[in-house]
Amino acid sequence: MTFQSCDSDLINEKILRTHPQRYKGVIFDCDGVLVDSEALSCGAWNILFEREYNIDIGTDYSHILGKTTKEVVESFFKLHSLEYTPDILPKIAAMKERIYQESAHGKLKPTPGVKEFITKLIQHNIPIIVASSGILAKIQFNLKETGLSDYFSQIISADGIKNGKPHPEIFLLAAERLKIPINECIVIEDSVTGVSAGKASGAFTVAITTSFPAKKLNQADLVVKKFEEIPLDLLFR
Repeated sequence: MTFQSCDSDLINEKILRTHPQRYKGVIFDCDGVLVDSEALSCGAWNILFEREYNIDIGTDYSHILGKTTKEVVESFFKLHSLEYTPDILPKIAAMKERIYQESAHGKLKPTPGVKEFITKLIQHNIPIIVASSGILAKIQFNLKETGLSDYFSQIISADGIKNGKPHPEIFLLAAERLKIPINECIVIEDSVTGVSAGKASGAFTVAITTSFPAKKLNQADLVVKKFEEIPLDLLFR
């Protein structure tokens, strides 16, 4: 059953009734969840493919959100009938990251309400971790640019996993790092693939509609428009 935050008091009551346990840790995706970065990140792909291959990849990025760099490159190469060999991946990844950081510097902002939400978690000693399909350099850049670095001592990136989302590996590893069973964790995601990974892992999965409409995220346990709609009673009662 998916709950949507149209009537917060009623939804909170139903969630607490159907999920009576207290969740003990929170796993955050980065792009679109912690940081308002999806548009700039996708725009960097546009610049790269136009500059290097004279190809317009368009503005529909729904099929790449939540994917690793390797998966994104393979997808675009296949879509535009380009010859792909694994040895070109490091070069493309480095170019994309350079373009992204140049275009995003000074423009990134934390997702509205996320700092306040994280602060409440820390005040109540709730462990938190970042688990993102992005490369580590990008995640660290995003957190530094938005003033979120000091909140997170643990980050899991695409560099540390074998299987990208929707495979649950990254969230299972995050729970292991937190030393909390995955079914006692909350995953917060913004993409369809991320929500699928969260559900497959066994975590209580919250989807925030920063990148997709609610109807696309209805596999999640709870769909919210903003962090203020996440019932903190799930975490501390």
